[in-house]
Amino acid sequence: FFRKVPKENGRLRTKDKLGTFIKFFGEIEEQFDNKIKKHSIRRGDDLVVMVVNEGEIDLFLNFACSCKLHDISLNNIMVFAGSSEIVALIEATGAMGLYHEGYAAVSKKASVDYLDRVFVDMMWYKAFSIYLVLRRGINVLFQDVDLVWFRNPMQYFHDYRAAVHNRSVETGSFVDAFFSDDGQRSMRYTPFYANSGFYYLVANEKSTYFAWSIMAAMDAIQVLGSHQNVFTTKLVEGLALSQATTKILSLDEFPTGIMYHHNRDYMKRMRQKKVDPYGFHMCWTQGKPQKLVYLRKALMWYLKEECSPLESLLVDTRDRHMWGRGTPEHGVIYAYIDAGLKTMNSEDRWEALSSRCCMAMQGAP
Repeated sequence: FFRKVPKENGRLRTKDKLGTFIKFFGEIEEQFDNKIKKHSIRRGDDLVVMVVNEGEIDLFLNFACSCKLHDISLNNIMVFAGSSEIVALIEATGAMGLYHEGYAAVSKKASVDYLDRVFVDMMWYKAFSIYLVLRRGINVLFQDVDLVWFRNPMQYFHDYRAAVHNRSVETGSFVDAFFSDDGQRSMRYTPFYANSGFYYLVANEKSTYFAWSIMAAMDAIQVLGSHQNVFTTKLVEGLALSQATTKILSLDEFPTGIMYHHNRDYMKRMRQKKVDPYGFHMCWTQGKPQKLVYLRKALMWYLKEECSPLESLLVDTRDRHMWGRGTPEHGVIYAYIDAGLKTMNSEDRWEALSSRCCMAMQGAP
């Protein structure tokens, strides 16, 4: 992974994305500022940031339903959308939805396979969204859409930073960044072993530069195929060399896909309510079809069938891979919103939509 050098084609695709972003930056910034002002979010506050295209909107809705069923508000969650059509659906949950043509075009289909074209294009959204938030002095928790929440994790970050004994021995500073433990111990994740799908950054010059450095390295992401690889190298170059104080989160409290695949005892204890994690990140998958299967098996699928007409999962017995048709049909949800939800205020709209679409499987955490 780390020996591949960015090529000219990658720089041209970076121009398409970064060039368009810079061209429309004034409008993008104004749109963002208006949105946070409307929601009374100021410098020093927290934002949860997610990115999604139409093909993975069901994963976002599953996350939203997990929050609803655990009495967690989505008011401080901002979702950068890959198309304008899904903004109304995002905002029907109480979250903030943003789309602008300057974000650069991305397919409406789901990423079927790890590192496929759709997957790589969405990495650009993961890069610029963080920069937009941090440069306004707002702390950010970034997370992928293949997560569910059982408890709001923001209090954990606040409590940990407030504890005097958690200051750095060398600098005396509090923790600037929290990263989930991917579980991998290969060179690709060294030395932090952090997963780029769930992390919390305190807004300052160090973290803002870290976000910019990833955004400006899209040519490397193009050739490497993954945000994770560039994320790791920039952690070393940026946060580590600037002596930012970091913490890797416990897998017991912030479990990732390694626990599903390699720790059956933990999964059993979670179903028995003997452990109390903040959520679960269903990473360690080859693509979206596997995520859907594993979330269901783990009893962490919180959408009713009528609101999640997901693509058929076809098992190829020759190579045991599962493939989906592509973009799911979410006609039921869109029709329900168009039928009258748009005229309701945000709180009533989410109550109506969640009562129609959210449910907990028997024995669900």
